[in-house]
Amino acid sequence: MESSQPQSKTIAKNTLFLYFRMLVTMAIGIYTSRVVLQQLGVDDYGIYNVVGGFVSMFAIISASLSTAISRFLTFELGKGHEEKLRSIFSTAVIIQGGLSVIIVLLVESFGLWFVNSEMNISPDRLTAANWVLQCSLIAFVFNMISVPYNACIIAHERMQAFAYISLLEAGFKLGVAFLLFLPVNDPLILYAILITVVSVIIRQVYWIYCKRHFPESRMSFKVDKEGLKEMLSFSGWNFIGSSSGILKDQGVNVLMNIFCGPAINAARGLAVQVNNVVYSFCSNFLTAVNPQIVKTYAKGEIDRMLSLVRRSSKFAFYLLFIISLPLILEAPFVLDVWLTTVPERTVGFVRLILILALSESLSLPLQYANQATGNIKLYQICVGGLQLLNFPISYILLYAGIEPESTFVVAICISQVALAARLLILRKSIGLSIREFFCEVYLPVIVVIVIAVPIPWIAYYMINMQRVSGFFMVCMLSLCISIAAIWLVGLNRYEKSYLKEKIKKLNKRTINPNAKN
Repeated sequence: MESSQPQSKTIAKNTLFLYFRMLVTMAIGIYTSRVVLQQLGVDDYGIYNVVGGFVSMFAIISASLSTAISRFLTFELGKGHEEKLRSIFSTAVIIQGGLSVIIVLLVESFGLWFVNSEMNISPDRLTAANWVLQCSLIAFVFNMISVPYNACIIAHERMQAFAYISLLEAGFKLGVAFLLFLPVNDPLILYAILITVVSVIIRQVYWIYCKRHFPESRMSFKVDKEGLKEMLSFSGWNFIGSSSGILKDQGVNVLMNIFCGPAINAARGLAVQVNNVVYSFCSNFLTAVNPQIVKTYAKGEIDRMLSLVRRSSKFAFYLLFIISLPLILEAPFVLDVWLTTVPERTVGFVRLILILALSESLSLPLQYANQATGNIKLYQICVGGLQLLNFPISYILLYAGIEPESTFVVAICISQVALAARLLILRKSIGLSIREFFCEVYLPVIVVIVIAVPIPWIAYYMINMQRVSGFFMVCMLSLCISIAAIWLVGLNRYEKSYLKEKIKKLNKRTINPNAKN
């Protein structure tokens, strides 16, 4: 257990940096979304969301390779192969540059036709929609080329860089929101241009940081043929999983536009915004954990990796659950306070997307564990194949005239089936015990839900008092019961002892800042 202490400290330190970033960017992001919706209007906000998301769908071509880049950089860093690390990085940048050319050609041909002919956009807003398409494409290309640089930062676990650069980005976006108050002919076009400028600037900042701190990020135009073969092999099978994720999110978003119109896209976009804010409470933790899972596997410490995977799955769910429960209950009040105009169906979308996030949070560490092994063929065929079902099933339901909320219900059900598939596959590939996962992760999570949900839910419907007072009472009740349930039945003896030790150290540092660890 002694060697696990530096690992735990690294995860804790990086998680703190990421949470600091989250708190500030969350506050700025919430206000920015309110201003943007107010200045653009529901339909234009929906157009920006669906057209920008449509461009993101072309990440199907590159997303699988992006995952491969992150995995191979982290793996080689864990092995300590500096020369191999440098060649992998340069090869990754060259590949991403080539793929970006292909994507530009596709968007400028098929993309233009689809937006102008097939999407449900008012004819008088097609010009603005085309501006959004072109601006989104520029930002997308810069994001693609910067993937190896961002992967370098994660591999080296320099999460403070993400924190500071994200704060800069949030500040720029806040400035863009204020500029929308200027009298202009078309606020949507102005917003699309300014957000693209911000994206380009932030990408440049990441490049400069990497070149100054990581020797392997200094580009050479020599392709590592062996590394290229390994990455393409890895990404070839990973294509199924990446495609399924993109179609589940952006593909279904486009279907909603075709069958329901841009106002539904605005509601879904706002629900995604709420989900992104809430999900950051566990995604920051998982971002800090992911490199440790890969590096532990690279060192051959399989038992320690499996233990880390189980704890990460459980803690990720708990972090998300504590925040999600009051928001699921009080979604109408929160949206009324946050937005000047709440688009129709936003409340239902918010509740369902948070439940979906809770369901998927259990699976992410399992996904990282599989990527660490590099043996992803069976995993992607089974899990990716299941996730791909989201798109055709959603199409059938929307075509049949069933309410758009049904698409979220489909995603929730499939995510649980995919969790079972992940466990079966990882049992075969790395010896993960399904019994241990069920007893140590899934069962405690279910018990916590059963204990924590009923009383706040009843309180939400039964308490008859002023809306603000009722909101705070339900939130405090949810928070207290959730934490109590997690502590009493959700954590084992070792996890409780570990948390108590950390709390004692935190108290000592508060009293005596100069105290040693």
